[in-house]
Amino acid sequence: MLLPRLPALLLAATTAQAFQNTSPFFLLSSEPVSSDAPLKNAQIALAEDVERQLVETLQGCDRKWYYIFSQNSVSAQDFRDDGMAKLQGRIAGAETGAVVEISEVVTKGRLSAGGVRERLEGACSAKGKKGVESWPEAEDEYRIVEMQLPELPLERETRAKAMRDTDDAIDDTVASVLGKENSAVLVYITTPPPHHRESHAYEMDDPYLLHTDLKRDLEMHARQSENDDLHMQDGLPLFEKYQFLSPPLFMGLAVALLLLSILYVGISAISGLDVSYMAFSKEMGPQAQRKQQQ
Repeated sequence: MLLPRLPALLLAATTAQAFQNTSPFFLLSSEPVSSDAPLKNAQIALAEDVERQLVETLQGCDRKWYYIFSQNSVSAQDFRDDGMAKLQGRIAGAETGAVVEISEVVTKGRLSAGGVRERLEGACSAKGKKGVESWPEAEDEYRIVEMQLPELPLERETRAKAMRDTDDAIDDTVASVLGKENSAVLVYITTPPPHHRESHAYEMDDPYLLHTDLKRDLEMHARQSENDDLHMQDGLPLFEKYQFLSPPLFMGLAVALLLLSILYVGISAISGLDVSYMAFSKEMGPQAQRKQQQ
């Protein structure tokens, strides 16, 4: 009974490993982002690359409002479960090029709301822009609002409600600004949940079929080039960059062990034969001479 389930279990373990230490990232702009901007839609990216590309994209300081929301213990599965319907609705209804979505940001490096705000203020100051704490009215004024949202609980029952509260808080804030000002950017930065949290994303209802929720939505995002993939893996630990015990390697080792056991049994059987040396010698006695004469 275990052998038919073994390939499915190995594949499930490999797929689940890919979701560890990752969390989603969103950018929603009232106006389309420049096509030459370094920050683009992607399935997976490093946190340090996302922060650098985000600041380079916004360093033109051509918006009046910059909302930077940050929240801990968030996974991509929370959005697949429609936990933030209002934010997803705004993303779906946004203009082409006004949304940047990265489903899985690997927490390798530094990506924080405070770091983004500090680097963005420095870039805007270099362009002669002035940050204010009130409503920006002058041409050279802008405002950055940094909001730390409550961390999502680990319990499955209360987690869904906390996601809806987060969705309401973000939507109310953005609606109050977009109703009066059409020059705004919303950035949503998250960190992944702890490893020990029991996640329903990896449950298997059928031992032979993987849950369909594990499939990546690759149709909505452009694939990164091969060079970007190589750059993304730079600096990762050895066992995160390479998979050493893959299912084909595991099955090859199992077959090799079986063949070696068969070889051992054969060699042991041959070495255990007891035959005297006289059995292979030629008879030279009188009886042998009479047989030759006949």
